[in-house]
Amino acid sequence: MGANILLMIAAISLLLVGSVAGHGIVEKTPKVFHVAGKVLCQDCDQGWNEWVNGAKPIKGCKVSVTCLDDRNRVVHYASDLTDEAGDFDITCNEIVNKKIIKPQNCFLRLVSSPDPVCNVATNFAGGKSGVKLHRPNVVYRDLEKYVLGPFYYTTPMCDEPDTSSSPDEQDVPYDDVGSVAGHGMSETPQVFHVAGSVFCRDCGKGSNLLVNETKPIKGCKVAVTCLDDRNKVVQYSSGSTDDAGDFDITCNKILGGIVIDPKKCTFRLVSSPDPVCNIATDTAGVKLQYPTVVYRDFIKYVLGPFYYTTPKCDEPDTITSF
Repeated sequence: MGANILLMIAAISLLLVGSVAGHGIVEKTPKVFHVAGKVLCQDCDQGWNEWVNGAKPIKGCKVSVTCLDDRNRVVHYASDLTDEAGDFDITCNEIVNKKIIKPQNCFLRLVSSPDPVCNVATNFAGGKSGVKLHRPNVVYRDLEKYVLGPFYYTTPMCDEPDTSSSPDEQDVPYDDVGSVAGHGMSETPQVFHVAGSVFCRDCGKGSNLLVNETKPIKGCKVAVTCLDDRNKVVQYSSGSTDDAGDFDITCNKILGGIVIDPKKCTFRLVSSPDPVCNIATDTAGVKLQYPTVVYRDFIKYVLGPFYYTTPKCDEPDTITSF
């Protein structure tokens, strides 16, 4: 009788070792799932055939998977760097802090590219905005794998929108004094300026540097995109930051016979050449509102400052208690 009781106690102990109390999880080792794919550079400088078929892998790109709970709180974050073939394979835990992670509540996105030229994330396959996991591509025994993409970065030049659909100047009637009839445009095209500064804010250097000692980034590409009344792009202007991180973009107020309304223009960060500090903290863009300087024919909008940060600083805080 006593021997039977000891055997029962031993059996119950073995079951408890391989389970998590109250959650019905019976695996001794936490299960994982994988998210894999490839990151390539697509360079429009190389001609059509190379653009379509000749994309090259980028080594060292950071990609991440973020998982949410049912209340849209971040409960798990995992990342990986691409290898020489541009491949990544992120391992995610299915159980975090005794909580079951649902892969369908997870999404993958591109974080950064170390390439000094090919570093503008595109939204092919949802890499820039994020792509949600749906059904695994591979399920074999304990292996569950989601294969996504491929995903692409491109160069700042290839990121410029097409403005060729703008009306031609000959479509607009000119009078005999060099102005556009009925539009009130002067003979000399007017311009306006969009200026500001771009800095690196590195959370890895301590709170004092994060708040007070940001450093300028030279060579950041910044751009202004202007739309017409039908929300078509009619002007795209860009510039690069100098040694002090400053930029000054000159935009035409009259282009292709069209009067540009600055309030229909948006400024945004395009790319940072810094191999570490290359994550834009503001990706939505800033619409122009009211000029900061108006003096005679001089109009200037001063925005920002704007910041890039490091991939480490871009990682979200995860919930550790529920």
